[in-house]
Amino acid sequence: MRYLKVSLENAEEEDKQYYYDVKSKLGKGGDYEELQAENKKLKKKIKSLKKERDEYKELISLFKSKLDV
Repeated sequence: MRYLKVSLENAEEEDKQYYYDVKSKLGKGGDYEELQAENKKLKKKIKSLKKERDEYKELISLFKSKLDV
């Protein structure tokens, strides 16, 4: 849940709605295993997005170094 809270301010509307749906499930005693599976999917997505972000940072630094030449 804390991963969702951290990125909620930068999230798309669909992601925000998902966060509130999960939060409401927790409040109603939602299925813990189902939420764990969703959490695992989200962790994989976060990991892939971080990798993509790092690739973009590398490309930006490469581009900046080419501009400086």
